[in-house]
Amino acid sequence: MICNEDLINKLKTKDLKALEYLIDNYSNFVFKVSYSVLNNLESSEECTNDVMLKVWDNINSFKGDINQFPKWLVVITKRQGIDILRKEKKHKNNIVLEDKIIYYTKGAEEEVHEKISVENINEKVMTLDKNSREVILRKSFKGETVKDISRELGISASAVSNRLLRARKKLNLILGGKG
Repeated sequence: MICNEDLINKLKTKDLKALEYLIDNYSNFVFKVSYSVLNNLESSEECTNDVMLKVWDNINSFKGDINQFPKWLVVITKRQGIDILRKEKKHKNNIVLEDKIIYYTKGAEEEVHEKISVENINEKVMTLDKNSREVILRKSFKGETVKDISRELGISASAVSNRLLRARKKLNLILGGKG
C-alpha cells in the first residue's frame, strides 16, 4: 500500500501503484490549478492528464520531499496550462492554412505509412482491457469529449480522465515507448 511519504520514491522506481495513488490523490488538486489557468473544463482535464504523465516521466528531477511536492505540481500545472493556451492561440490563427498545406503535400507513400501506423495502433488498442479500450476509442477515434464519455458510461469525468491516462500509459508501453 502506497502512502504519501512513500510516493516520491515509488514514483522514481516506476511503481504503477504509485501512479494510481498519484492520480487518485492529486488529480483533483491539479485539475483545480489547471482550471484556474485555463477556465475551460475539457482543456483542464487534458492538462491534468498531461501533468500526471509529466510527473511520471520527470519525477527524477524532483529533489524535494513530500512537503514540497504540491508546490512542484502547481509549477508544472501552471506551465502546462500556459503551454496549452499558447497552442490554442497559435492553432486558432493557423488552422486554415495548415489544413490546406497538409491536404496538398501528403503523398501516396506517406498515406500508406500513416494507414499502416493506424492499423498497428488499432490492433494494439484491441489488446487493452474493456474499460481502457472503450475510453480510448471514444476519445481518440470518435472524438467524444470527456464530459460526453462520462455521461454515456455513467462515471465521473475524473474517472474518465484517469482511465484515459492509464490507457495511454499502457498503449505507450505496448507500442515500445518509455514507461
